[in-house]
Order: sequence, then structure tokens, then C-alpha cells
Amino acid sequence: RVHYVLGDIRSFNDVKKALGKATIVIHLAVAKSDEPESYSVNVEGAKNVRRACSSKIRIINVSTGATFLSRKGPYGRTKALADKALAGPMTATLIPGLIYGPTNNGAFRALMTAAQLPIVPLFGNGDSLFQPIHVDDVVAALSSLATNSKAGTYHLPGPDTLDFHT
Repeated sequence: RVHYVLGDIRSFNDVKKALGKATIVIHLAVAKSDEPESYSVNVEGAKNVRRACSSKIRIINVSTGATFLSRKGPYGRTKALADKALAGPMTATLIPGLIYGPTNNGAFRALMTAAQLPIVPLFGNGDSLFQPIHVDDVVAALSSLATNSKAGTYHLPGPDTLDFHT
């Protein structure tokens, strides 16, 4: 069963209370790089989750490919630190490709909006590759990770590789 609990990831007491008798935690809390509380939400929040979880609680951490960039911005840096804080024998970290779905929020929405402009801004020289994945496939992967106990990092690209030239 899934329980939705409202709280502040930056508060250890809120996190501990939210866990209740949970055996699995899917960690999705995030602050993007343009948000002033990126460090406190992403890093301190992850530390609160790790501290509040007993050694028997399965943690599924949803991260980002931005953690692998050679030149990380605040988002990539804080998510990489969060990944390290959450690492452990019961933690699986999922790194999905660019997620899209019915609401098209986040980075995918920004790309779709940019595509409507008369001049489209490109990342680097435009040769950056993306492997978009549908939100339903991400949910299926999360469900699969919830039913096994394998720790580690799992990359989840979509089936197609795209660049800005295609």
C-alpha cells in the first residue's frame, strides 16, 4: 500500500514521522538549481531520509543524469551529493532519461516550449543526445525496484536516442 504524507524533507522529525512503519521509501523530493533551497532540500533532505531509515528499509532514490555532467550546475552537484548520502546496501538509485508524459512538465516542457521559438537555443553544439522515456515506464521501473532488494545505480534510458538535429 502507498501512503501519501505531507511534510518538509528538510525536517528530520517530519521525515521520521512520515516513514511510520514503511518498508520501502521512494525518494522523489527535489529542488531544481534555480531554487534557493536546492542544497537544503536535495542534500540535507537526503541525509534526513538516510538517517530516518533503519537498515531494513528499502530506499529507492530517483536521481538525474545531471550528476554525471563534467560541468555540473547547482542541481547536478546537489543531486550527486544526495546520491552519496543515500547510498547503502538497501538503496537503489534510478537515473531515468528525460521524462515525458501527459503533463509534460520539467525539462521536457522547457524543450517543447523552446521548439516553438523562431530560434531554438541548443546545449553545446546541438549534438547532445537524449533518450526520452515515458512516465509510465519510469513507474514500472520503480515498481520493479520496489519488489527486489538489489542495491546499486540503474540507468533507465528511453528506447530512442535523439539529438537537436533530428
